[in-house]
Amino acid sequence: MKPIACIFLQIHESTIYKITIKNMAVYFSSFYPLCCTDAGRTAVLKYGLPPFIDGSCRREPDFEHPFPALTGLCRPGFSAKLKKGEIVIYTSNIKGVGRKYLVAVLKVIETKEGHINAANWYKTKGYDLPNNLMVPGNNAIALDHTHRMMGWGTWAKDAHDLKSWDSFYKTRAKDDTVAICEPWNGKVNVNSLQFFTSADVKRIFKQKKMPGTRNPAKLKDEDWNRLKDWII
Repeated sequence: MKPIACIFLQIHESTIYKITIKNMAVYFSSFYPLCCTDAGRTAVLKYGLPPFIDGSCRREPDFEHPFPALTGLCRPGFSAKLKKGEIVIYTSNIKGVGRKYLVAVLKVIETKEGHINAANWYKTKGYDLPNNLMVPGNNAIALDHTHRMMGWGTWAKDAHDLKSWDSFYKTRAKDDTVAICEPWNGKVNVNSLQFFTSADVKRIFKQKKMPGTRNPAKLKDEDWNRLKDWII
């Protein structure tokens, strides 16, 4: 990334040190919201759940938490890349909702090795644990509060009930790095109404298609600047 700022420190009257600070990465990611299936929409109506929370039995991430955690449960290795100060943008996948909705912009404020160390960070600060931390006592979401999209991915194709679904996540939680986040500029909307039109995509990203999200893409500086202007 290109340098964006310089800081000059005067230690002695005649000595000035120049420190160049480079842009932190901004990633573009996606998830399947609760409202993407009939089962999930039923849960929204029956239990009064927000439609654009993550719909799995392990909310990845848990947008309802004031400090969501990003783990490797859905994208192994991704959270290990993240550094303090970096940004991750979350949109809904198109499947089931018809459009790409902007749901959250998260800023990494801390990283921890392992779910237990991350859980200790939350506990020492008096917070409940995000649902995607795989530690004893932090149970999976009840099946009737999910989109029930279990077994659709190749890595969890044999999942057939809540226990087996959750067991696949437990396997992925081993040796995982956790990135603890806060909403960037307060941007989390689990009742999301802001979505990308074709015109928005062309204007912001200067191409016809959105950036790839399965392997979260790093945004170019100029794309991020245009996206910031677009975000409500």
